[in-house]
Amino acid sequence: MLLFSSLKKKGTQMSSQLYIPTLDDILQKNMFIDSAEAQEFSKKHGDFDFGIATKPLDMRDVFTIRFASYRDSGYLNPNFTFESELEFDEHDLTALLFYARNSDTGRLHGTGRLVVDAHGRLPMDDYYPLDTFREQIGYYRGEAKLAEFSRLISHPTGQKELNKALVRFILEFASAHIDYIVGFGRLDIKQYYDKWGFSDIVPYEPVDVSQSNGPLRPPMKFYPHYMHVSQIQWDKI
Repeated sequence: MLLFSSLKKKGTQMSSQLYIPTLDDILQKNMFIDSAEAQEFSKKHGDFDFGIATKPLDMRDVFTIRFASYRDSGYLNPNFTFESELEFDEHDLTALLFYARNSDTGRLHGTGRLVVDAHGRLPMDDYYPLDTFREQIGYYRGEAKLAEFSRLISHPTGQKELNKALVRFILEFASAHIDYIVGFGRLDIKQYYDKWGFSDIVPYEPVDVSQSNGPLRPPMKFYPHYMHVSQIQWDKI
């Protein structure tokens, strides 16, 4: 059973001070879904098995491919100390980690995450506070569940069909368990987000995360957007 019972009905603001968990912290405390439901939701598409990581091996593989992808893209923070060439942060403690694994080789080719808004703080809040948005959707009144869609990558790059299948897999899960999805989008691929059903969060302002103290420092600006799960354009994914 999905452990959304642990979510607070009214958000409690967490400290904004940077907290760096260890890998053991992540493996032991990520408890938003149990292995039985993860297995039930898993599926096969083409050459890939799609699933949600609940086992330490799967989580480690997710963090390994994220590190490799962001290293090759030049997104890693050079001042950040990475544990065993794994890319993770405090928000993986409250995240659902999705993956696509090649059925024949056992190798991970893609991953993405939904960070559940368990405490009134998402990764976005460090750069674009979402308090007004939460008020508008009824989050503080316990009327809406919210999650941030992030860390969507495939490695190596150029796997267009895999990317589409992974996005669809994640959104299928979100449509059953979440009300609203938020995230940061790159302006150069905004047409894809719009096509999937995302809308701009107002004020629609560029956000610079290139000086982040966290593990990633992507060298471009991002823009905030949201989507109610009823707006997902399934035929466009």
